[in-house]
Amino acid sequence: GMPDSDPLHFCERFALTRWLSDAPGPSADLPLRKIVVVAPPSNLAYVQAEVDALRALAARAGLACEMIQTKAELVQLLRQGEADVLHFACHGKFDLQEAQSSLIVLGNETMEASEIVGSWIGWNGRQGGRKPVRPLVFLNVCDSAQVGLGLTGLDGWAERFLTDADAGFFIGSIWKTNDELACEFARGFYDRLFAGTPVAEALRQARETVKEERVRRKKPGDATYLTYSVFANPQVTVSVLPRGEGG
Repeated sequence: GMPDSDPLHFCERFALTRWLSDAPGPSADLPLRKIVVVAPPSNLAYVQAEVDALRALAARAGLACEMIQTKAELVQLLRQGEADVLHFACHGKFDLQEAQSSLIVLGNETMEASEIVGSWIGWNGRQGGRKPVRPLVFLNVCDSAQVGLGLTGLDGWAERFLTDADAGFFIGSIWKTNDELACEFARGFYDRLFAGTPVAEALRQARETVKEERVRRKKPGDATYLTYSVFANPQVTVSVLPRGEGG
């Protein structure tokens, strides 16, 4: 007879990651001193929950945690600041036809992937002879207009952050079905990552948790747990550095 088909998706059974062939190689380490959360004022209750969860996790791990609400602050950070983790909790508008014009909404302003340029973020400190900071960028962006969106909207952002800005990791959600579960996913991922679980395995376990959550919350058709795509060296674990050291 026919072999039984595997009911688990690949990303559930294996701790998978991707990379872009034209980007510098994925970072082999992730020092943790500072997390920056980009969260413009929002009418989404779950964005606030996500922010609170990240703040609590950062405090527990002894990390500096900075909040960014405006585009001007974000541009300033990308040009001159430093972050080991840069987490976006905001709205987006993904354009199926034109990946480069997918944008994130920052209050009353927007930012396109094409605005992320090569002199930003990963390159900071190169001039000063310090080791460049290659942050983990997590785009947890909610697009209420699109459901079942393909990868196009995300690829522009992955390309820009990894190839141009030299980030060391990129995680993004391709479509959003449920803000509540997106918040749970982020919390589950960072919880495990900060505890020393390798990046890919932390994501796989976060998927599991959210898959179970959707049953508990009676949202059986929800596919939030499958929506995240990760670009990284799968084996990397964090090294938690006390503030003021390293670099």
